[in-house]
Amino acid sequence: MFRLTAALLALGWINAVHAQQYPDCLELINNYRPDTRVTSHLPLDLDIRDIDEEIDNGNWTGAIAIYSNGKNAPGRGGAGLRNLRSYSLNAGTNYAGMPVFEVFRAYWDSATYADDFIMAAAQGTGDFAGANDYVRAESMVKGIQYQAVWAHVIRELEQAVDDCEETSNANITSYEGVHSLDEAWAIYSGSLEKTNGTGGGYMLWAGAQKRCAQFGTCGSDRKAIVNKEILGYLAQAQALIRQGRCASAAVAIKKIIQLMVVPLIQGTLRYVHRGSTNAGWSGTTTNFQKERGEGWAFTAAILPLVHNCSAAVALRLKNNMFFKASPFMNDGAETVVRELQSVYPCLGISCKDVGTMKEGSNVIYEACTDPVNIVGGSQGSSAMTSALGSFIAIFATIAVWMVAL
Repeated sequence: MFRLTAALLALGWINAVHAQQYPDCLELINNYRPDTRVTSHLPLDLDIRDIDEEIDNGNWTGAIAIYSNGKNAPGRGGAGLRNLRSYSLNAGTNYAGMPVFEVFRAYWDSATYADDFIMAAAQGTGDFAGANDYVRAESMVKGIQYQAVWAHVIRELEQAVDDCEETSNANITSYEGVHSLDEAWAIYSGSLEKTNGTGGGYMLWAGAQKRCAQFGTCGSDRKAIVNKEILGYLAQAQALIRQGRCASAAVAIKKIIQLMVVPLIQGTLRYVHRGSTNAGWSGTTTNFQKERGEGWAFTAAILPLVHNCSAAVALRLKNNMFFKASPFMNDGAETVVRELQSVYPCLGISCKDVGTMKEGSNVIYEACTDPVNIVGGSQGSSAMTSALGSFIAIFATIAVWMVAL
């Protein structure tokens, strides 16, 4: 709560200063005031909506066409259309050297790992040969959301720091760096969330909103705490990059990236449960396959990060959650959940961030307990210390701003 309060206080202060320095502000994008025009990126969420509709109508060819060629988002300068597939197809060039991408490329041994997954699901090839249409549908759509889009948002966040560091001219930094932040938020949010984040869209903001209701991690305003924290850190990074304070901005952006993992963990945990039991449904094969498809899509989205922390935990997670695993969840849900929770410190997230999973009023998985004092030199201990140090650095920066006022 202290972390959230500090971030939101900073957000309020930054917006006040922003209004004074930039009187001709562009329209809010889901509670965030951009400095640059990024509206052409917003309608990409409509592409995902339309892909989902084409699949529901049994038109896989139409879904692939929208994914590959675009439909709703105008291209640069109004020429042509933006498309979601280009994120992954161009990743080897555009994302090369960026830390998070390199973790994913190394794990999957492919620069186009997201497109490999999405197209295999769409065409029923590779791992998805012979798969139920429900598995393929969930994997294609969630592969776009939580692999392709998720990776591109992080690329833009990391690019903002690179732009800041590569330029000593404050005026150029103010544009290039914040433009990448603006683009990251436009894609994270999407057009359907409009100015206040209550639109029920198809991008990452909407995914976090859905999970917070299932894990008790919504604020009193029913908005996901993780979304509000990300927004707070984004506003901090925006102000810092304008000032050319690249190292401090990098700390805030690192925290955003860590927080973006939380909804993926929540989604995985939800389908560890729903894929391994009937969970109150009729137990039909169709529903069971749908849940396993969703579970595999979330699992695939976090496997490289988990592997980077513990190869053993990642292997157990993969072996239990692969939708074709027989028997499914062979090691038992409790074992898989406990091992996944063990890498939270390494991922830079907490048990409190993830919360307690419920189905209605029934508690399925209690939130784990965050360590207070960690003894020893484990990877988790190092990560926890680093995360705490990052927060202290951010809060110290806020204090400097307040004094400067």
